[in-house]
Amino acid sequence: TEYYSNKHIKSLVQIILYNNANISGYISFDMYLERRAWMPEELMYFNIISKIISGFFYKFRIERKLKDVSEVDTLTRLLVPAHFKELVLQRIKDDFKGFLMAFDIVKFRLLNEYKGYDFGSSILKEIAEKITSVSQSDLLCRLHDDVFVIYSKFVDENAMQKKYELVKHIVDSIGITNKISISIAQGAVVFTSEEEIDFQALIDRALEAKKFSKDNDINKLVIYDNKLHEQSIIKQNIEAKMGKALKNKEFEVYLQPCYELKTNTISSFEALVRWNSSDGILSPADFIPLFEQNGFIIKMDFYVYEVVCQTLARWKSEGHPLKRISVNVSRRHINDKDFVNKLNSLLKKYDIDKKYFGIEITESLFMENENDVFALVDVLANEGYQIYMDDFGVAYSTLNLLSRVHVDVIKLDRGFIRNDFRSQRETIVIRNIIQMARELGINVLSEGIETKKQALELRDLNCDYAQGYYYQKPMPISEIEKLYFKK
Repeated sequence: TEYYSNKHIKSLVQIILYNNANISGYISFDMYLERRAWMPEELMYFNIISKIISGFFYKFRIERKLKDVSEVDTLTRLLVPAHFKELVLQRIKDDFKGFLMAFDIVKFRLLNEYKGYDFGSSILKEIAEKITSVSQSDLLCRLHDDVFVIYSKFVDENAMQKKYELVKHIVDSIGITNKISISIAQGAVVFTSEEEIDFQALIDRALEAKKFSKDNDINKLVIYDNKLHEQSIIKQNIEAKMGKALKNKEFEVYLQPCYELKTNTISSFEALVRWNSSDGILSPADFIPLFEQNGFIIKMDFYVYEVVCQTLARWKSEGHPLKRISVNVSRRHINDKDFVNKLNSLLKKYDIDKKYFGIEITESLFMENENDVFALVDVLANEGYQIYMDDFGVAYSTLNLLSRVHVDVIKLDRGFIRNDFRSQRETIVIRNIIQMARELGINVLSEGIETKKQALELRDLNCDYAQGYYYQKPMPISEIEKLYFKK
């Protein structure tokens, strides 16, 4: 051809190079001095050379792919944990002081269930792309699932907070664009190159701070510190002991009496729980929130329910008059399709009439899971259980609920009466709540009564029942029996 003529090439042979069955190039052997024919042996050697070089191409492509997979997450193109660790440990030497910020999507599992896993994956990819585009000096890692970690040089806590706000803004905007409601929980840990760095421990601390943020609904960056470290140790200690404690019956059921205000006599009891641990008696505030988080509350609740049933059965067999005992229901039970059946089986086992077994559900739970709670309450009410709405008035927005849900008793939160009715406006509010409840056929029980004055004021306002330290503090069942049966 003209090209070869212009180059004064007399003869040539060309060998095609392949990369996984695709042509990637060729090798050309050119003769400028003379025309010649290529011998079969020469062509054979050229063919061997082609295969060798093509083999190197294939090996290089595979090695590059393996390296890419070992360093970059296939979905988000962010760093994988091992490579992230390697780069962070290199960077901290130059930065001297840095921080790791972990974050995840709140209730991402539900998003996957409702929208599908492909949609969830697309959201993760979009988050990764947008954060990468505005944080090019940072190192970003997808730890697993929807959990991400960012490494950045530490300047000050204000800069850390701005980093949190940036990520939050990105996630919020993605939610708006995709017409979904998503939010994040974040936690961070600060460290320096002078420390003896246990990288996994740093990751764990960032995750612990993130979990604290999520569990306590904190809408800002939580930074791991000594206080959080102490709480983490306490939590680990409790979780290590809780199973054995339940088996050894270290959890003791206490009863607190509720009094009828008109007659000043015991009308019912509330079952509460204390932990007689090796470290002393722990109040519910020390372990209930943790049990709610880790799900152990389900086992402990049913332990309490069984003790209550055993107590009522014993009172019945000993000929004592029965009074209703109410128990608390955790949010963990709300979506348990078998909860009512398990409860029914327990009462049937001890031959307990359901009217003696009260169910307490907090006002906040009604607000958070309205449809699910309404459905559960309807089933429980139809079965014959007495339903209590606990902590009534905390949210200041539940009056409209009372017309739509079956409730037998509302328990006025102690906040209503803590000031001994010093304000006329407060008195008017309480009087009207009681009047409205009475017209709806709902009884009113006021919690936290500490003085005779409070009890008399509530009686004059036609409140039905009262409970608090003025009457009796929560006591072990054996002590309550001495007091109750003596009377």
